[in-house]
Amino acid sequence: MDFSQWIRFLTAGTFLVGTLVLAGCSEDERLANAALMLDLGKSEEAVSILDAVIADNPEDAKAHVMRGRAFAISGDLAQATEAFTTAISVGGEDAVESIDEE
Repeated sequence: MDFSQWIRFLTAGTFLVGTLVLAGCSEDERLANAALMLDLGKSEEAVSILDAVIADNPEDAKAHVMRGRAFAISGDLAQATEAFTTAISVGGEDAVESIDEE
């Protein structure tokens, strides 16, 4: 196992343990965890985290934008479009700027 595989293994294990405590994390911490999953190419895990954030705060445009990005990365453009549309609906111009930054 090379170094990058070892890091991915540790990250995956950390994600599994982290999933158990995410409910106790702040929204910013959960968004940071979702961003990490996206950076690691783990779109499905990111969507799971973002779904939980959105369940707690449906008006969080940033979470909807990140969810759209996760779906776009995974190739699900219909879900990505829906998430981006929801982000714009709840976040207005701020969401549009956030989508542009992604």
